[in-house]
Amino acid sequence: MNEHEYLNQVKRIISKSEEETNKKALAFNIFHTLHANDKEVMMCRMLYEFLNPKGSHGRGKEFLRWFIENVLAFDDVTNDELDNAKIFREYVIKNTDRRIDLYIDTPYRTIPIEVKIYAKDQGNQCLDYYVYAAKENDKKAVKRKWNLVYLTLYGDMPSVYSTGNDKNCINSIKNISWSEHILNWMQMIKQSQENNINVKEIVAQYIDAIKGIYKSEERIGIQENGGIRTS
Repeated sequence: MNEHEYLNQVKRIISKSEEETNKKALAFNIFHTLHANDKEVMMCRMLYEFLNPKGSHGRGKEFLRWFIENVLAFDDVTNDELDNAKIFREYVIKNTDRRIDLYIDTPYRTIPIEVKIYAKDQGNQCLDYYVYAAKENDKKAVKRKWNLVYLTLYGDMPSVYSTGNDKNCINSIKNISWSEHILNWMQMIKQSQENNINVKEIVAQYIDAIKGIYKSEERIGIQENGGIRTS
């Protein structure tokens, strides 16, 4: 092998090594690294950050507006309401051991959000949240639409065990899903961040983490059903 051939071979090896390194870098996802994508508390923290008008994303009330209007489908939100909105996570209901995953409180409505990935329902969980939210909404000087929001992988209804089979509670529930509503909302946020590389990349990784939940679900379904996934 002459010197020219040797240099070409070295270049090919270096080029291949760089390509493999770049592929690994592109595949890097902090949520996967922390095994966070199937952990409700950690996934909720990200939702909270984007919902919070005071979040570090720097876009104020914009993401909250998109959530209320596009995910919850409320058409009566105002700038005044958003300016005075407060977002809580793991909101404690006084004198109980209940903690609402996410809680939107404005001068005109309160919206509890129960988040599920793999966790099972608790006895009367949604009923307790409904009763509390109904009382809080009755206190509002100006009353607007509100729901008890139940976020699951596929937008399923909570069980009777959670609602107590209470009709008022059941009728108040807005079912939303990670697979459609949250992903669509995140895509809207991502598309709005062309000039903000940091936020755009985090949103892209969060989207990938959400999709990873479904890939895990598919693998589990295949293993448990002898190669056939059932709904």
